[in-house]
Amino acid sequence: MISLSPKQQKQRETRKQTTERRQEQVCRVYEVKLDHSRLSHQAKADLTRLFLEAKWFRNAIIASDAPFSFDTKIHQVEVKVGEEFETRPLTLLGSQIKQSILTQIQSEIKGLHTKLKISYRVPLTPSLKKAAKQVSRTQKGSKNRIKARKRLQKAYRKTTNIKKDIINKIVALMCLFAKELYYQNDYVKGWQRIWGRRLLETSLGRMLSKLRKLPGSKEVSRWYASSQECCRCLAKTKHPLSARTFVCGKCGYQADRDIHAARNISRVGQDKKQGVQVGRLEPPHETPADMNTAMKMYERLCAIPYVDVSVVIETGSLGVETSTS
Repeated sequence: MISLSPKQQKQRETRKQTTERRQEQVCRVYEVKLDHSRLSHQAKADLTRLFLEAKWFRNAIIASDAPFSFDTKIHQVEVKVGEEFETRPLTLLGSQIKQSILTQIQSEIKGLHTKLKISYRVPLTPSLKKAAKQVSRTQKGSKNRIKARKRLQKAYRKTTNIKKDIINKIVALMCLFAKELYYQNDYVKGWQRIWGRRLLETSLGRMLSKLRKLPGSKEVSRWYASSQECCRCLAKTKHPLSARTFVCGKCGYQADRDIHAARNISRVGQDKKQGVQVGRLEPPHETPADMNTAMKMYERLCAIPYVDVSVVIETGSLGVETSTS
């Protein structure tokens, strides 16, 4: 038997007494209202100063580059006065209030997620449609048909080069702003039966072939139901293709369908990379630096022709989408 020192024995007894006392305690929340008519002038001045210091401390956390590692033991902060900064002491703000302010800001950041939705379509040009009609009106084996087919091939090459340029720019931006890429190996040939022309205007198969060649990309199986499985409780809820918002039938979680599928693909890809079993996705948090990176990528994507970029801001469980072409 291991012998304990007198200090260790006292600590064990104290912990035992604390555990017994907490079992009998009841948690209650009280709402307090201050009656200024019964406060002294000094108490009113202290309350005004306390609210000011709390405001200064909150602004200092938001202005810092690392809100998740902010030091709450500081006794002075920088306050902007006009165009200059002044150092103000924190004389009344206690450590418990500082910690509660920091926790509140961290929870607000964790509940704010900025995502980007990228879509593009290169529609068939009038010259291409005209060349296709000319081919159909000529006789098979004739010289006019050969000339018409050459004009049609030239029109197709022009459209194909535009789509290649768009894909190369999007993939280059992904490599520039993302350390790891996860994608799902979808059955593109099967999609052609449903969305023939729409798929022709995007060249999605070329995009997948580009992603496969990247060294940092990870593939997720095409049989994984990324748009049906809830990322919170892992329950599956089937939705028709026309439904663009995912609603979990078990826990009630709601999110944009495309963003939700992308999060599931990222989760499964990360779990397979680490060699662990696929599990529940914990709500992530984004620092202001990550949001700044998303906005930089958004600006560069908006400069690419035929590309439509949507900024999806998720607060809580339901995403609010604002789209800008």
